[in-house]
Amino acid sequence: MEVHLPKVRNEVNLNTAMHLVTIATVLIGIGAMWSEQRSQNNQQDEWIKKHETQHSAILLDINTTNNSFEQRLKLLELALTEDKNRDYRIAQLEKGIEVTNDRITQTNEIARQQAEDIRNDISQLSTQVELSKQILIRLEAKQVNTNTLLQDLPKRNGAS
Repeated sequence: MEVHLPKVRNEVNLNTAMHLVTIATVLIGIGAMWSEQRSQNNQQDEWIKKHETQHSAILLDINTTNNSFEQRLKLLELALTEDKNRDYRIAQLEKGIEVTNDRITQTNEIARQQAEDIRNDISQLSTQVELSKQILIRLEAKQVNTNTLLQDLPKRNGAS
């Protein structure tokens, strides 16, 4: 048995040509998209590098600012602990002022009482001095009367 090979025709079918053109067009389109994608990727890589440097500079500024804020916070915490001591000291001073005010009030009361006693003593002395004056005036008046009587006595005795 003999096998016969089919005859090869050297004709180009229209469908085959269309398929080859379509495949070529698709390959060219893929290549164009590939190159466009690569250029976009390169642009994005450049943009990323540029922004990474900007962000690193911003991050450095933020870290510097954070460090300064942390230092300020530590200083404020120290100031707050000192303020607690100040609050205690102020409370102690206020207690001392209250005690001093109480003592001043007591001293004023004692001075007022002493002044009242002195006024009473002066009033009593004034009354005693006035009485003494009245007594002296009466005694002087009696003495004057006695002296005039004594002077008049020899005149009366001689005239009688």
